[in-house]
Amino acid sequence: MRAFVVVSALLMAAGQGLCQGILEAPPGDGPKPYTHLNVNNAPDSFQFAIISDRTGGMRPGVLEDAVAKLNLLQPEFVLCIGDLVEGNADTEAELDAQWDEFDGIIAPLAMPFFRVPGNHDVSNSDSGKQVWAQRHGPLFYHFVYRDVLFLCLNSDDDALAHFSEEQIQYVEKTLDDHAGVKWTLLFFHKPVWNKSKESGWDKIEAALADRPYTVFAGHTHEYLKYDRKGRDYFNLGTTGGGQAHAGRVAGEFDHIIWVTFRDGTPVFANLMLDGIADKDIRTDATARLLAPALDGRTIQTSPLRVDGDMFENGTVQLSIVNEADAELVAEGILNANAQLTPSPAKIACRVPARSEQNYAVGVRALSPIPSTELQALTTSWTLTYSVPGRATATAPIMHVIVPDAVYSCSKIAAPPTIDGALDDWNVPVIRCLQAAQLLPRSDELSGAGDCFYQFSVAHDEAFVYLSVAVTDDNVMSTAGTRPWDQDGIEIRLDARPEQERAAEKGEEDRKQTKHLCVAVSPGADAANTVRFEEDKLPAGVKSACVMTAEGYAAEIAVPAAYLDGAQGAPWSAFRLNVTVHDSDREADIGTALWWKPDWSSAENFAGSGTFRR
Repeated sequence: MRAFVVVSALLMAAGQGLCQGILEAPPGDGPKPYTHLNVNNAPDSFQFAIISDRTGGMRPGVLEDAVAKLNLLQPEFVLCIGDLVEGNADTEAELDAQWDEFDGIIAPLAMPFFRVPGNHDVSNSDSGKQVWAQRHGPLFYHFVYRDVLFLCLNSDDDALAHFSEEQIQYVEKTLDDHAGVKWTLLFFHKPVWNKSKESGWDKIEAALADRPYTVFAGHTHEYLKYDRKGRDYFNLGTTGGGQAHAGRVAGEFDHIIWVTFRDGTPVFANLMLDGIADKDIRTDATARLLAPALDGRTIQTSPLRVDGDMFENGTVQLSIVNEADAELVAEGILNANAQLTPSPAKIACRVPARSEQNYAVGVRALSPIPSTELQALTTSWTLTYSVPGRATATAPIMHVIVPDAVYSCSKIAAPPTIDGALDDWNVPVIRCLQAAQLLPRSDELSGAGDCFYQFSVAHDEAFVYLSVAVTDDNVMSTAGTRPWDQDGIEIRLDARPEQERAAEKGEEDRKQTKHLCVAVSPGADAANTVRFEEDKLPAGVKSACVMTAEGYAAEIAVPAAYLDGAQGAPWSAFRLNVTVHDSDREADIGTALWWKPDWSSAENFAGSGTFRR
C-alpha cells in the first residue's frame, strides 16, 4: 500500500524571526575600509545541502566525515538522492540492521535529513520497499520551504528506472497545487532523463513545462551536469560510494552539493571533502570534449618495435588526434627512464578541430638492452579545449610508449609443479616495472614499491607454462571475490591463427569464446587459490596462486592440445597478455597493471605480446 505525505510547514519554524542584519559601521567621514553596507542576508535567503551515493562499493568513513563537516557548515537541512544502505539483504532483519547503522551515522546531524530511495535501498532486496515503508513511510513525497517546492521521488517505482502512473499523477497534481512557487527542485536516484519515454520522465518533464526547476540524481557514481531544456540537471558523484578514483576530470570524487537560494534563485557549489568547486566542474559538453582523451584516443603511438635480442635505437610514430569541433592545445613531456631517452623531450602544439598532427619520436638506449628487459616510457600531457562562450576543458593525461618484440617461449626439460612455488623455474624473466597501461587511469598506484611484477613463459610437449611473481605491499584476497575486484592476476592467451589473433580489438572476453582467460587471486596455499569460473576453462588447465613474503605468486599450465586445436595444427605461436590487479582498500575498484595495452582498449596494437615456439 502506498502512502503520501505533504510536508508544508515542517521547516517554517527554522526561518521565523530571520531578518535583515543591522551592521553598525565605524564612525567618521572620508575613505572607508570596507566596500559597502548591503549585508548579504536577505530575509528569503536560505541554504541546504545534498549528499550522494553512499553504497555500491561503500567506503567506510566517508559519509561519517561528511556528516561532521555538514555540522560545521550548518545548512538549514540536508537531502539525498538515495543508495543509503547496501541492500542485497536476504532477510528483513539484515536490512533493518543496515538501516540501523545508517541512522546511527546521520544521528549527529544538527539539522533535518530527508531521505530519497535508491535501488540499493528498495529494489535490490525482496523486502526493500516493505522495510522502507515500515521505517520511513512514503516512497515519494514533497514539501515547501520559503516558496520553493521540493519533490522527492522514487525512480524504481513499479519497475526499475520507471515512474508509475500513480507517481506521475501525484507529481502533476502537486505541480498544479503549487503553480506559483518561485522554484521547483526534484530529487530521485537514477538519471532517467536519457531514457525519458521508457521511464515516464517525459510526462513529468512535460508537467514541469516552463516553470523554473532543477533536477538532481545519482546512481552512476560520476558527476556530470547536463543543460537540458535550459535547466540544470545534476548527475551527482559519491559521498562514500564505490569509485575508481579517476579524479575530477572523470567526475569521480566525494562531494556535497551546497545550494543557496537568493531572491528565489539557486546558486550551486560543489563542496569536496578536500575543496570547493563550482557547478560546472564537469558538464555534458566538457565530458564529450574530453572523452577521447580519457579513452586513450587523443595521444596515440606506435609500439617501440624491437628486432632481435638487443635494442639500441628506434623510432616511434606519435599522433595527436583531435576528434572535437574545437581547437586542441596539447603540451607533452616525454620522460626518459634509466634505459631510454626519447627525442624530442617536449611537444607543444595547437591541433585544429577534426585534424591530427604527427611526430617521429626517436628512442635511444643508453647502452644495448636485452629486448625482454625493456621498460615502457611514460609521457605526460595537458590537453586543453577552449570553446567560445564555455568554460575551458582541461585533462591531464599519461600515455605510455610500449616496447614490443616477438618473444621466445622457452622449452624446458622438467615441467614445474603447479603449486605457486617458483623455485623450480629456470627460464628468462620479463619484468613489468612500468605497466604499459593502467586501468582505470588513476593516481592510486604509488610506484613499484606499491605493486610490480615479473613473469616467465615456457613449454614442453604437453603444456605451455606461465609463472608470475608479484611484489605487493598490501595483499587483499578473499574467497568468493573475483580476482579483478581485489588483488589478483589475469592472463589472456590467444592461440588462434596469426591473421585472427594479431589485430584482436574485441570485447573483454572472459567468457573464453575467442581467447583463454585464466584469473586467480592468492590463497594461503595452492588448495586455497581463488579461481574465476574454473569450470568454464578448457579441460586440463591448471593454476595455483599463493601468498609469499613479498606479495604473491602464481603458476598456470595450459594444455598444448588447447593451442593445437585453436590453430588447427601443432601450435607455432600465440599472443599473451598479463595484468595484475592491485587493490589497497576493501571494496575498492583498484588498478589493473597491464603488461601490454588491454586488447579491448583503444591503445591496443596489432600483435602485441606474441610468443613463438
